[in-house]
Amino acid sequence: MVNDYLASTVQAPTATELHVPHTCDSADSFKIDLVSNHRVQQMLRNLKTDTATGPNELPAFLLKELAKEIAPNITLIINSSINHSIFPAMWKKANVTAIWKNKGSKTDPTNYRPISILPVLARMSEKEIARQLTKYCNLKEIIPPQQFSFRAKSNCEIALLHSLDGWMKAIDKGEMVGALLVDLSKAFDTVSHQKLLIELASIGCSISSLTWFASYLTDRFQRVVQPPVMTEWKPVTRGAPQGGGLSPHFFNIYVKDLPKEIQ
Repeated sequence: MVNDYLASTVQAPTATELHVPHTCDSADSFKIDLVSNHRVQQMLRNLKTDTATGPNELPAFLLKELAKEIAPNITLIINSSINHSIFPAMWKKANVTAIWKNKGSKTDPTNYRPISILPVLARMSEKEIARQLTKYCNLKEIIPPQQFSFRAKSNCEIALLHSLDGWMKAIDKGEMVGALLVDLSKAFDTVSHQKLLIELASIGCSISSLTWFASYLTDRFQRVVQPPVMTEWKPVTRGAPQGGGLSPHFFNIYVKDLPKEIQ
């Protein structure tokens, strides 16, 4: 029952095939760069040994221990994925742990929040792509300064200080101060994959990177796991994958025009 409910929150009303937006590459388009063996080895050695494993049950401590030996093969897999704009199918599957919210009946599936656990190598490779995408967005100043979430050296406290400063300046001028608070319920889960691709195209992503992102978003699956019980796989047809390294950046790009309108 929990598996069915959590799956329903990440399924679009009508499943449609994703289409890569028509665009033209330019000299400064965002292109996913290949990774070096040294970089992959470094990422493997930086893995947290106690991090949870995904559906493939490949533990981080083993990957970290064998970093030097397996780095060339992992580099080959990641670079092949980038060259062919195809995200590995095994890396698209997530085990979901349903956490009770400490309120309401435990028999009501709406009282549980999902924690998605993707394969360790999937999270590691996503983190590298996210680093490249963030660097591009910062260089092009794509994410407006009014967006405080999911950014380096930024948090809720800074957002509150920024707001408070504006309110105090207004009060000093004898102006009225108003605040509009909007709670985006299940914000990540409601992201349209097709609209996200359009937004990625609008910021200057190359055709090859858009094709890679489309592959990343397509044919994803999740299942609720409560050992020893494993439920059936359910398709994910909308939303930025919870637990994925790219999800926060996807969301910031998806809502980038909202702060501009408020300003």
